[in-house]
Formats: sequence, C-alpha cells, structure tokens
Amino acid sequence: NNSLNSAIKKIKPNYVVKGKEYEEIFNPEEKIIKKNGGKLIFSSGQNVFTSKNIINQELKNNYSYLNFPKKFLIRHEIDNHQIIKYVNKIKKLNVLIIGDTILDDYIFCQAEGMSREDPALVVNPFKKKRFIGGAAIVARHAKNLGANVEFVSILGNDELGKFVKNSLKKTGIKCSFFYEELKKTSVKIRYKHENKTLLRVNNIDKNSISIKTQNLIFNYIKKQKKKIHLVVFSDFNYGFLTQNLINKLNKFFLRKNISQVADCQSSSQLGNISKFKKMMLITPTEQEARISCSNYEDVLIVLSKKLKKNCGAKNIILTLDKEGILIHPDQVQRKKYLNDKIEALNNNPIDVIGAGDSLFISSSLLLKCGANIWEASYFGSLCAAIQVSKIGNQSLELAEIIGSLSQNKY
Repeated sequence: NNSLNSAIKKIKPNYVVKGKEYEEIFNPEEKIIKKNGGKLIFSSGQNVFTSKNIINQELKNNYSYLNFPKKFLIRHEIDNHQIIKYVNKIKKLNVLIIGDTILDDYIFCQAEGMSREDPALVVNPFKKKRFIGGAAIVARHAKNLGANVEFVSILGNDELGKFVKNSLKKTGIKCSFFYEELKKTSVKIRYKHENKTLLRVNNIDKNSISIKTQNLIFNYIKKQKKKIHLVVFSDFNYGFLTQNLINKLNKFFLRKNISQVADCQSSSQLGNISKFKKMMLITPTEQEARISCSNYEDVLIVLSKKLKKNCGAKNIILTLDKEGILIHPDQVQRKKYLNDKIEALNNNPIDVIGAGDSLFISSSLLLKCGANIWEASYFGSLCAAIQVSKIGNQSLELAEIIGSLSQNKY
C-alpha cells in the first residue's frame, strides 16, 4: 500500500528488475536504488517458462500417468496391501552396494535454430543441474526405500568427487570411497531441450583399478563385522568392478551364504552380466543378455533360459525398454507360470534415464523381504514408472510409492 520508493528504501534490494520497455524512459527510483548500493536492470527474462513442472506436480499427486497391470495382478494374486507389508520390512535390511559412481549433468537449452555457417543446431543454455548417478543413485534409492546402506566405490580426488561426498553425506548412507592417483570421477553431460537430449558427452575414466586397490577393497569388505543381508553389484563397466575383484567377492559372499544381485550395463560401453555367478536376481536389457550369450537369433524366452544356464542366476528380469519386462523365475515359482510379462506402466515418460536402476534395486529389496518374483517385478515396474515421470536421476520417494499402491484398486 506504500509507494515504490518507500518499499525500496525499506527492502534495500541488490537488484531491481524492470521490463525492457522502461529502459529508455525516466525511472525515478533509480537514484534511491543506487544510493543503497543496488543496481537497476532492464530485462524481460528468457522465454523458457514451461508448464511441465506444474503438470508433473499434479501427476505426482494423482498418479494418473500409471497404467496398473490388472490382469497380471489378478493372474498372480497380488495384493497391494501385502506389497506394502514387504516394503515396511526393507528397514530391517543391511545392504552393501558396490559399483561405479557417475555424475549426470543436465544442461537445459533453448533451441535457436540452425547455423548459417555450417549445418549445426544452435542452442542457448540457460540452466544446469547435477544429479548423482551410477551405483550412487542405486544406493540412494535403497536408502530412501528404508534400507540401511553402505556404499563402496571409487572416486577421483577432484571437485566432482567432493560433490559426490558432500551430496551423499546428507543422506545417512555410510560411504567407503577408495582413490587412485590417476583415476578421475566420471561425468555424463546431456544437453537437453525440454525433455529431449540433443547431445551427450561422456567424460568417463574407463581404466581398471590396480590390483593393489582391488586388494584394499576386498580386505576392507572381508573385515566387515556388521551382518550383511544383501549385496548389490551395480556395474557400469568403467573399471571399478574388475573380473578379479568380482570373482573374489562372489566366492566370499557365497561362502557366507549372503544373497547377491547384479546389474551390468552395456549402453555406450560393453559388459557381460554372465561374469556375476549364482545371483538371486539379474536385470539385463535384451541387448545385454544377447551380448552375454553371443546370441542374436533366439526368441527372448530361449535367450533367458540360456543366460540363466550361463551364470546360474535364480531369477531374471529382462528389461525391454518401452515394451516393459519379461520375467523368467526360479524353479519354485515356475510351477504355474514358466514366464510372464509386464507392459510398461508409464506410456508417456519424461526422462527414461535411471529406469533400469530403480527397477533393479526395488525388485531386489522386495525379493529379499520375502516377496515372490511376480510381486517383486510388479513393485520394480511401479518404481521405474514413477522414476521416469521426472527429469533427471532423482532418488525414489517412499511416500510417493506407498501413495500409488494405496490408490490402486483393481
């Protein structure tokens, strides 16, 4: 109710922003602004407003983007209240997560057109956001779902490494980081226009860690006195989980009768999920399964059987991108259904980065809490559908997942 000048005197802002239309006329408040040490700026801002954030918040509250697999739920007699009971048991689990740390940088751009000098897309970056990725986001998912988590990884002694340490310090995850002199923290940079990736730059260190560091990691884990219920290998094939280290850890945990699960990614790199033996669960993509079996001809069910034989995994969830997942269960669950499929529960994803990680860890945790593979696969699919409704590799929120389960009545 007071004048603009009296408001400026009271607030003493560092900056006052007025529209460009005021730039060539007299602005009586400019004298007072300067007297207080502030600055008058003329700008109409950048035309980058989008209603997506408002829409996404609405979707988060009503879950209208989720397509619950009613026939699958009926077929396997899955009760959402029972799923919630399993979820509540996650807080009793001590989970050890071992894998590569990666950072995901998103540079949001406004497209300006095509260059006249050469056929290149011209963009104007206006915002940058950094997300924790790789095995580190798997650890955050597990922690947010309620588990007691220790995360073992390697970092570079650099600014990116400090960012990872500071970010995870706030989460309550126990972190055990190892360092090598020439090893740097890996980062993937994505240039985004709305929800589309224009360009991705991988600044990745793929050098394998030394035998000395492998021995340090193995001896550290071997001396752990706290009971471990589940070991999670989150392998991005960037030099941390060498075959030698995997073999030693795998044999050690098998002797201790500790459940193990593994995910081994092959997107811009090559990996082999078969190097992880006798896992409770593996969750390869179709491409990763075909690479591991050197098999590009067989149908998916035959491929899953051959992969199971190669690595001795109890359960396989084959992820099929937009087609959902194929479930190939252990012998106990094969009495009635030899295989089954869940279609993708989110047909309009915002950002698919991290879908596989969220499905992998959530399914694994529920399996360890006593769920069967059908219940665990459904829960994992639901978590992945919620994950891809957001921009960036954001950690799962337990309240959001419980809310979606509570709302689903079929």
